[in-house]
Amino acid sequence: MTDPSYTPTFTFQPWVDNVSRVRAAGPDGFNGKFEAIESDLHQASTVVAAIGTLIDSTVSGPPSGPQRLLVPLDPVDVGGSGFPRPGVWFYDLGGAIHPAPGPTFHTAESSMDLSLPDDATLTSMRVIGLFGSSDATMTVEMQRYSLFDTAQPADVVATMTVDGSGNSNPYDIPVPAEAAFSAVNNDQYRYALRFSASVANANDSDLLSVDSVELFYTLA
Repeated sequence: MTDPSYTPTFTFQPWVDNVSRVRAAGPDGFNGKFEAIESDLHQASTVVAAIGTLIDSTVSGPPSGPQRLLVPLDPVDVGGSGFPRPGVWFYDLGGAIHPAPGPTFHTAESSMDLSLPDDATLTSMRVIGLFGSSDATMTVEMQRYSLFDTAQPADVVATMTVDGSGNSNPYDIPVPAEAAFSAVNNDQYRYALRFSASVANANDSDLLSVDSVELFYTLA
């Protein structure tokens, strides 16, 4: 839609006492002047309607139907075992995250909160990254936690696991969301991603990464 604009076309030329002859017809008659005013009013109403449509489209939010959310990766250490720090996932220069290097066998656990739109229905999760070791396992899990019952275990909304058996390098793995937990309810639950890795070789860190996590959902 083009930007709405309005340019008046009617310009009133005042009559002069005892000079102007007031009449209905002709270029200076009532009919022509009122028709010009009517035309300007129609044009103004059209522009007002266009402005209203633009306002509605601006405040109505995202359209309904399939949506894609590219998740900014921001994991926080939640523990693990190994060296130099337990559980660390660190960034490379390209913004991908890797489990920290350590001894011959170690694990890394990190988590990050998700901000999801209310009333969305999650359909799938897609994870892309590097997996260049046959002796490691990496998992990305989307979870939801009850806000009011801390003793309740987390519900697993979607899980992606790559373990070197039949996966390409780089890997690109879509997984469906669990239907029972797919309806987003921010009043009842907190949502998070959990990154886990079990690494068997000390120098495998550069070979393992999560480069991208995408969430797909629909809006009512």
